[in-house]
Amino acid sequence: QSAIPLRMETREPLADEDPPILLKNNWFIERIEPLLKLYKLPKYREFDPSYFFAPFMILFFGLCLGDVGYGVSFYLLSMLLEKKLGDKIEGLSLVVKLCKAFSVAAILVGLATGSVFGYNFENRSWIILDVSPGVGNPMLFFYLSLAMGVTHLSTCYLMATFQASDWLTRFQKLGLLGVLWGGVSLVARSVWFADPSSVLNMPIYYFGVVCLALGLLLTLLFATDHKNWGIRIGLGLWNVYGLTGIIADLLSYARLFGLGIATGAIASVMNMLALMVFHAAGPVIGGLLGFVIIIAGHTFNLLLSILGSTVHSARLHFVEAFKIFYEGGGVEYKPFKVEKG
Repeated sequence: QSAIPLRMETREPLADEDPPILLKNNWFIERIEPLLKLYKLPKYREFDPSYFFAPFMILFFGLCLGDVGYGVSFYLLSMLLEKKLGDKIEGLSLVVKLCKAFSVAAILVGLATGSVFGYNFENRSWIILDVSPGVGNPMLFFYLSLAMGVTHLSTCYLMATFQASDWLTRFQKLGLLGVLWGGVSLVARSVWFADPSSVLNMPIYYFGVVCLALGLLLTLLFATDHKNWGIRIGLGLWNVYGLTGIIADLLSYARLFGLGIATGAIASVMNMLALMVFHAAGPVIGGLLGFVIIIAGHTFNLLLSILGSTVHSARLHFVEAFKIFYEGGGVEYKPFKVEKG
């Protein structure tokens, strides 16, 4: 204790002050914080994207890795990492929790797609979504990936609309959302509901046309709040031209399809190589060489897939999503403490 008198005053931050921030999330969401810090922390008065980032990041990782065997292996590696280094490295516990969530997502997607170390099951009636090349329909995975993209981008536009401080920005974001929904609806109609006798043929057409028209109108008229309508329309036309970027953003989600199919395909190739060596070199030497190929091949594929799944899932947030509604740039709150060492 100290005999020195102390006096402490508190007040709310001024408008031009940007205090450091301390994230406070629940047990599930907090595991995404290490990845969020790699990008940018939210500012003091800004929306915390953790509740958006965590579920989508985990889901996208699961779609990319998407194998029961790899998911279980990754979970065991996470447990081993926690046991060996959990108490020695500060902040590692959250990383391990995130890796475990990634593993569970990969296991669930693997169960749905029937992928277990790339093994080709003869009885495939139990598989919910058979997307294996050759025996299933990989295009289902492609459509699912684009559907995830539409959902992801739509959520971003809606969040940007709700947290916008002025109506001009709200109209701009709603315009982009309308163009996205309108374009996707018209494409979906031409792919799945092109038959005039289909019940949904005309409703989807009208919905798409209305959304697209409203989106283009909002983009054209609310590019700026300038009082000169010539400048306003001119900038609006430029923004209409820039709507092609929505197509690029949406197609970026095809990487979920590519990585998901590639993980299973490479695993299947490793199994085939091991089997070919076994039959070519005999049960003794072939069995030993085949075992080496299985272990080395699947280990290489697992590590490469974990890296690719993390990087590309994060990229869909850092590049495609966050630019819509999130700025970041906050400073992390670090309390005074005595450091030993």
